[in-house]
Amino acid sequence: MNLIKKSVLMSVCAFLVACNTMPTTYKIQAPTPEPTLQTFVVAVDDDYPPYDFFDDKGQATGFDVDILRAIGAKQNIPFTFKPVKWDNMVEGLENKKFQVALSGFAYSDERAKQYQVSNTYAYGQDIIVTLKANEQTNIPQTREELKGKKVITLGNSPYIEELESVLGKGNPNIIGVPNSLLMLQGLVDGTADVALTDKIVAQYYAQSFPNAKFNLTGTGDYFEPYPLVIVANKDEAELMKKINAGLVEIVKDGTYSKIYQNWFGETPKQLPEVK
Repeated sequence: MNLIKKSVLMSVCAFLVACNTMPTTYKIQAPTPEPTLQTFVVAVDDDYPPYDFFDDKGQATGFDVDILRAIGAKQNIPFTFKPVKWDNMVEGLENKKFQVALSGFAYSDERAKQYQVSNTYAYGQDIIVTLKANEQTNIPQTREELKGKKVITLGNSPYIEELESVLGKGNPNIIGVPNSLLMLQGLVDGTADVALTDKIVAQYYAQSFPNAKFNLTGTGDYFEPYPLVIVANKDEAELMKKINAGLVEIVKDGTYSKIYQNWFGETPKQLPEVK
């Protein structure tokens, strides 16, 4: 009987020892995945070089696009670019089809009330374009002097409304065309006497007409440089803060000037004011 008890006792002890020597198991917690960054959709004009357009591969490119991409890289903001015609951009912002619009938007107090607007990222300047072959005629210098002239410009753009304010709504002398190449072509073939457009756009497309020489003129307040801004939905205040912060970074580290030089062939005469 004692032997049986002793045997049982030894078995129990052996079992307990085995239990104590079994490896301890731990629950391994999977690493917390990093949050997925929101991709912001940016509306850009599909045919407004050198500011913004889409290349043969369907990729967005241009000065505006490169500036926003550089800002996104500094602030870790993913942007994707969507081709949108100018006259559909405002409606698209209001309907939240995209969060950001970027295509030569001039700053205005009214625009700042309706949308989030960035600090100035560049300066635009409107210009009157004529053929140098017509130097013997009276070359207009002001908007008022456009009266009586056939003026060609981009259709479905703010230029149409601006011309109508001077020449009259529905004036047949106002000629709207789909793109800037056709605009200068209209000067060369005699369809129009003058063109009204952005100075840099005119200089860019003038290269397509090596046998033609153009005058770029314009005096008065209307032809002074004006600030260009990035526009976003009103509820994207946090995004706009990051865009402005990124703009400061690329101006200070020289990225901005490199992009400007790449697209316009010169250093910027006036950098955006950053603090």
